[in-house]
Amino acid sequence: SLEEYADASKKILPRILENYAQLEEGELTIGGQPAYLTSGTFTESGDVLRNKQLFIKYKEHIYIITATAFANTWGKYQVAIEDAFLTIKLE
Repeated sequence: SLEEYADASKKILPRILENYAQLEEGELTIGGQPAYLTSGTFTESGDVLRNKQLFIKYKEHIYIITATAFANTWGKYQVAIEDAFLTIKLE
């Protein structure tokens, strides 16, 4: 289920991403389909990065879309990332 994928991601990201800290999470609907959103920060090769993951269910599948940017430039890309997530159409 969508919730199971989101829960699994919340458990595994801190184990595979150095210094992972979750910043936000929540349910939403995109194109009439149930979705779940998480975001956080982590360290990779000394750089602090921020990611946002969208889990969206369509028919019998769960699709996971991830966007990542340097944390100090996230604000520059945030609107474009969120707009891209909101315009996803699964047919």
